[in-house]
Amino acid sequence: MIHREDHLKDIADPVDLAVVAVPAPIVTSIVEEAGAKGVKAMIIISAGFKEAGVEGALKEKEIVQLANHYGMTIIGPNCLGVINPEIGG
Repeated sequence: MIHREDHLKDIADPVDLAVVAVPAPIVTSIVEEAGAKGVKAMIIISAGFKEAGVEGALKEKEIVQLANHYGMTIIGPNCLGVINPEIGG
């Protein structure tokens, strides 16, 4: 686990999945950093995007643009993660 004062680029190994749970205003910077690092998948738990109004909707569009630019698959924002009931968990 890293904290905001840490950076993904400082992790020596490849990162398969980033789970983001930070205040909405800094999510796009984390998506950018993850994309530059080569992270290919991300779950964004943070809320405060299109459900919060026009400004949030613009931030969400920015996340989509970054995901497309870096070829990153993103679940969220404003989600609780993923579940596969077929495997019992």
